[in-house]
Amino acid sequence: MSVAIASHLILPETLESPLKPAGFKGPSYIYIVGQSGKDEPGNIVAYENTEYCAEGVNVLYLDGHAWKGRKNDVFLRDLEATYKRLGRKMPEIKFKPVERVEK
Repeated sequence: MSVAIASHLILPETLESPLKPAGFKGPSYIYIVGQSGKDEPGNIVAYENTEYCAEGVNVLYLDGHAWKGRKNDVFLRDLEATYKRLGRKMPEIKFKPVERVEK
């Protein structure tokens, strides 16, 4: 990514999610590097950082389609399948705790 930014192919703010909370220190998106058009089209390429997502994740798939607010259980299933097909260990995923409003 830094080469693309240095070459002015993309602007740094393009890599920042509008959903990223102010003061959040981690990256906006998590990229799964090392994939090509020869890999499974249903593989996940990038996803919103789950540390600030509570009940849905924005996901980009290798075939170019994106899913806004993908349910956590479906996202985890797709992510696990992606890492399995790539022969890699899936990282631990932590979601933002759901804030409950007391009535």
